[in-house]
Amino acid sequence: MNNNTDNDYNFYKIKNGLIAETTSTLITYPLNTIKTNIQTGNVVKNEGIKGLYRGIKWGLPADALAAICFYGIFDALPQFQSIHPLFRSILAASIATTAGHPFTTIRKNIQVHRKPPKKINVGRLYKGLKVSLCNTTPGVSINFTTKEFLKPIFPCWAKPFIGIISSTCSLIVTHPLDTFTTCLVTGKQKDILKCLNLNGFKSRFSEKICTLSSKMIILDSLNENDQKNKNN
Repeated sequence: MNNNTDNDYNFYKIKNGLIAETTSTLITYPLNTIKTNIQTGNVVKNEGIKGLYRGIKWGLPADALAAICFYGIFDALPQFQSIHPLFRSILAASIATTAGHPFTTIRKNIQVHRKPPKKINVGRLYKGLKVSLCNTTPGVSINFTTKEFLKPIFPCWAKPFIGIISSTCSLIVTHPLDTFTTCLVTGKQKDILKCLNLNGFKSRFSEKICTLSSKMIILDSLNENDQKNKNN
């Protein structure tokens, strides 16, 4: 491959990741809204589709920015490809989390019926980031190592099941920290012990599985289409 071909290939990786991420966000956002409200102790009201998609205009840029950072570092930029995939995925996920955190903070506050701040306060927008990053490392590590362990055991067609199993293991371990982060950024609960439970786990699990499935379908379709165009 020449430099132009490499650049085009890298661009398509980021583009496909961005499309898959934002599309899956649109599909699963209602589950995220339910999960966020349960985690903060809010009563989930029947407000129809509009209520379930509250804060989506902040959720989309959060996930879009995170996708660009993650797929750029993990898949596209050649400077990072010599790093072991596990450490590369942790680095990519950490930078993606940091980049999207301000938008995520505003989204979560809107989801629990809190108005976004009129004045931009960087400190407030990044509140809970440290806990979120502490959540990232074990989450990515468990997900990655579980996948690598299961790959030789399952046949190729069972790839979706491997993703579901590894994501479930990761979710069980990291859910309390995810809840704690949500409580910190929304200011809805002060008691840390109340955060360290599995409230909202069912919604988060459903959201994760739907997100994973839709992203895999979209990414496989886009990558296959790009490969055909490349061969032509």
